[in-house]
Amino acid sequence: MKTAVVQEPPVYLDLAASMERAVGLIEKAAAEGAKLIVFPEAWFPGYPTFVWRLPPGAGMGKTDELFTRMQANSIDLSRGGMTPLQDAAREHEMVIVAGYQELDGAVSGSTLYNSCVIIDADGTIANNHRKLMPTNPERMVWGFGDGSGLKVVDTAVGPDRCADLLGKTTCPWRVSRCMPKTSTSMSRHMGQRRHMAGHNAAHRARRRLLGDRLCDGA
Repeated sequence: MKTAVVQEPPVYLDLAASMERAVGLIEKAAAEGAKLIVFPEAWFPGYPTFVWRLPPGAGMGKTDELFTRMQANSIDLSRGGMTPLQDAAREHEMVIVAGYQELDGAVSGSTLYNSCVIIDADGTIANNHRKLMPTNPERMVWGFGDGSGLKVVDTAVGPDRCADLLGKTTCPWRVSRCMPKTSTSMSRHMGQRRHMAGHNAAHRARRRLLGDRLCDGA
């Protein structure tokens, strides 16, 4: 099976433009024979790298400004925010795993989550998981997730997991520290066959984990 790993950046903090770019990348991957495509952590609408860059206190004004844009361009599943990707999955019969910033309009309508969604090849949402514990300054912009998404789901390409301990892993430290002890044993017990690791591209070390090409054989 051929798997596509997205290396293109989103249109930063512009959800509509990022969705348009994503659909084009899905079409390209499908034309090259991919049956599974993975978008990195918080690709929609971009990882908030500013939380690591701006100083506390003096930088809060800019942080507030960027957070407001990020919130306005986050995805609300209850309002069909994944529809373009679901339509693309159905059209190309492809499984899509996507890291995104989630706004839960059905609850607070303000808290953001670092989430990961698995969309099956028929366009249905097979699973949604919120990162359990945002890392360090990420807690300024993301709320805590829960364990409801820690599960393996059947898809057109086999049993997959989108988790935080983490499967479509959202943090390299969690891969090296948490996964070997907790997540791996749980995933094996649940019948997982593949694990998606999609770190953000804000740091070079993380970017090296994902390879060089959009599509590669797997």
